[in-house]
Amino acid sequence: MAETLELGKALPRVEATNHKGKVVRIHEVAAEGLAFFFFYPKASTGG
Repeated sequence: MAETLELGKALPRVEATNHKGKVVRIHEVAAEGLAFFFFYPKASTGG
């Protein structure tokens, strides 16, 4: 099970690839100000 993020805690240093193929470092984006991240792991799958 994944760790729950708590309000006020630092974001984990996680990388993801966006829809353009660019690597995005979540903690760097959030450090620039307000950020919203949306994940949909079952997109484009049969599940």
